[in-house]
Amino acid sequence: MEDMDREIMVDFFDESIEGLEKVSSLLVDFETNQDDLGLINSIFRPVHSLKGNSAFFGLMNVKKLAHELETILDMLRKRQTSVTPAIMAGMFEGVDMLRATMERLRDGGAEVEDADAFKSLVAKVKDLAKATVSDKADVWARMIETLDRIAIRLGKDDKHFVSELESVLSDLKTLAPVPAKLAPSGEPDALKRLLVLLAPDAGPEAGSGAASEEALACLNTLRQAAPSESLAAELDEAIRVHGVFTGSAVGFDDLCRETLRAAVTKIKEQWPADATRGAADAMRETEAKPSADSVTKEASVSSSPKADAHKTMRVSEENIDKFLEYVGELLVVGDMFHHIERSLATSDADRNLANRLRTVNETFTVLSDNLRRSIMSIRKVSVKPLLQKAPRIARDVAKAAGKDIAVETAGEDVDIDKSLVDMLDTPLTHMIRNAADHGIETPDERRAAGKDPRGTIRLSIAEDDRFVVMTVADDGRGLNEDAIRRKAEGLGMIRPDQVMTQADVVNLLFAPGVSTAKAVTDVSGRGVGMDVVKRAIESAGGAILCESEAGKGSVFTVRVPRTVATEIMQGFLVKDDGATYVLPMEHIQETVSAEPGDIKTVEERGLCIARHGRLYSVCRLGAAFEGRSVAWEHRDRYTLVMIETQGALRAMAVDQVIGIQQVVVRNVEGEIGKPDFVSGGAVMGDGQVAMVVDVVKLFQKS
Repeated sequence: MEDMDREIMVDFFDESIEGLEKVSSLLVDFETNQDDLGLINSIFRPVHSLKGNSAFFGLMNVKKLAHELETILDMLRKRQTSVTPAIMAGMFEGVDMLRATMERLRDGGAEVEDADAFKSLVAKVKDLAKATVSDKADVWARMIETLDRIAIRLGKDDKHFVSELESVLSDLKTLAPVPAKLAPSGEPDALKRLLVLLAPDAGPEAGSGAASEEALACLNTLRQAAPSESLAAELDEAIRVHGVFTGSAVGFDDLCRETLRAAVTKIKEQWPADATRGAADAMRETEAKPSADSVTKEASVSSSPKADAHKTMRVSEENIDKFLEYVGELLVVGDMFHHIERSLATSDADRNLANRLRTVNETFTVLSDNLRRSIMSIRKVSVKPLLQKAPRIARDVAKAAGKDIAVETAGEDVDIDKSLVDMLDTPLTHMIRNAADHGIETPDERRAAGKDPRGTIRLSIAEDDRFVVMTVADDGRGLNEDAIRRKAEGLGMIRPDQVMTQADVVNLLFAPGVSTAKAVTDVSGRGVGMDVVKRAIESAGGAILCESEAGKGSVFTVRVPRTVATEIMQGFLVKDDGATYVLPMEHIQETVSAEPGDIKTVEERGLCIARHGRLYSVCRLGAAFEGRSVAWEHRDRYTLVMIETQGALRAMAVDQVIGIQQVVVRNVEGEIGKPDFVSGGAVMGDGQVAMVVDVVKLFQKS
């Protein structure tokens, strides 16, 4: 692996991890739909591909485990063994091990950390594969397949003997009690011959030049008779691989044959039985060795404009972020242009010059906005892998707790910024586990409550103009508010006689150490989890809300800004005590003009104002900064910015509202004593720097 291109390896690791995550989700579906052969085939393909590709990269331990898993999957789809809890547990354990291995390799780690544990798992999976159904039908099927291979291996050396053997085979197939699902497939002769040439036990002549030429001839024959575009593409790739090996010093060696065998086996699985006649005709038409020109022509089919239409390329996230920085610089320049434009418009300068500058500036703004949207779209990835994790998480909890839980997902077609996918991963894991462990009752409890014995967790991800919204809902017992309160009292977080609303009690759920689990298990009861969820979400400028009804279930809603945090943001600009500040738009409700009589002093709350039936605490923005004494002064009217963060309502008094503006956030470095609620600075059009305020941290402090 050290001699290989790191970028190629990372691509392989990423694709393998994505495929294994899909396999894990499909296994959950197969566990409850064991008659669905389509599911087991969808699971088989990525495992089979991993087995073949891992050998190319020299990952022989990965290949070994994938091979044993593939054996079980092949037996399952051929109905040679039945699905048992032991087999499913072994499959899940094996897939988890493969995924952990690929993630470790991607991060530069070793293929195997614990050799004994890995060896034990391989042996365990191998033992599971021995639980076959050894009946007469299986014996007949294997005998017919063996004789079929012998007939192909003989080729044209003894036509009389081959004719007699084919006659015996015909009689055996007529008499054999072989179910259709075990009957040999109707693959063409070229495909059968190719599998013989590539077999591990093909003999000493397997790597010869003659064998290589014959294998290429078979591949080209199959390519001509390919019954579908997908199979044609698979064969084009196999031909290309053959050329890569044989056109270099490597030659038609064991690795080449193994790589081709993996590809040809996949082709065999997809080859329709009714296409055999066309392939046989093509075989007869291609008796001679194909010329170099014909091979080149066949291999180039996949390079058509149609095939290139959806090509992709790998770009490092660091390069994209650097490009985004440059886009941010353009936005700052645009603000400066706007400032110059306004200055010219209010001065005695030439009106024609001012109008020309406005036209140029409008064009510049449109182009920079389009550029920003384009680069932001490049950062977007599908949320599907994130959603696919949920069924497996719920399944593991349900198995351990003796529950029956279904998971429904929505939003598979949504694409969001990659940083948000990474950030939402931990909250999703915790919330699904909590819903399965705390929310959903056991089947007996649900029957007693008149519910369906099977509980349901619904996970959805959606996106609007400002936010990405993730919702986790369950139809379980709902939050135990009394238990949450008792736990918080025991931790000294609240007084026993403290009056609290339902929202106040729910907020306690996100405090460290608060857990209502009756016992510590592998997934809950240690008082950690939801506080981690809250911190992760708030660090991205988002918020989490919870609604619960006893006996009906709970709904957790996570909202995070859809744009990349700390780069380009939609800001709400205000001035107070001579300084300019940027407030995040996602927390702004409205601005109001209030008279002194509207602001009242409330016991234990200080200055407050009532708005839309809700009570807002009133504060002065400038007074929040350390070292500044901005007194609350009497005015005829006050300008208040109404803000809501995590259920807390504040009315922030300011001198002036400037308006909404797109700003580029910069790190504020070297400033001694900078408050922790200042998340950065934004350069304005006049060159001054406005402080970007993290209102969540500001209100937590106050």
